[in-house]
Amino acid sequence: IRSQSGALGVIAQCIFIINERGDYVLGGLFKEETAKKYSIVCITYGELNSDSKFLVYYDKDWECWFFPNYKTIARGNVANLIKVLQNDLGIDAAGSLKYLYRCVHYKYSEESKEVLPYDHTLYLCKLKESPDVQNNYKWLTISEMLNDERIRKVNADVVAMLQMGLNNYKRVN
Repeated sequence: IRSQSGALGVIAQCIFIINERGDYVLGGLFKEETAKKYSIVCITYGELNSDSKFLVYYDKDWECWFFPNYKTIARGNVANLIKVLQNDLGIDAAGSLKYLYRCVHYKYSEESKEVLPYDHTLYLCKLKESPDVQNNYKWLTISEMLNDERIRKVNADVVAMLQMGLNNYKRVN
């Protein structure tokens, strides 16, 4: 696919529903403007392989480990992400933040106790070395995330998107 700038790239998108039991169901149509739009940054360091670790933070309200995530803004989203990563985590993501995957889907929200539409855009931030992290952050492999019962319950969809996005990334890089 050719972008407006003429560059070639891969666009990965999906639409599926995750019900309150955690079952994945393909399909689902909704007005995209009603979806909760988040940019999720998957930060790692070194070579990408099955042992790669990704930065996650502990959210006390959800009692779960999540990738850093920010509301998606309509214009200048990548520049905004670079700025907040520098301000929040002291990470210089300029030049290392890459679009990875986008998924528009329904997901059961434990907070509102209903199925809601989400529009998640994943970015990969591949650093040369591991930065120092704050107390409520740690590094986990994909296997460690999937072995965590709470992550599987509330965030397995995002971990699966990371896996799919990394598969696409490895094919084109």
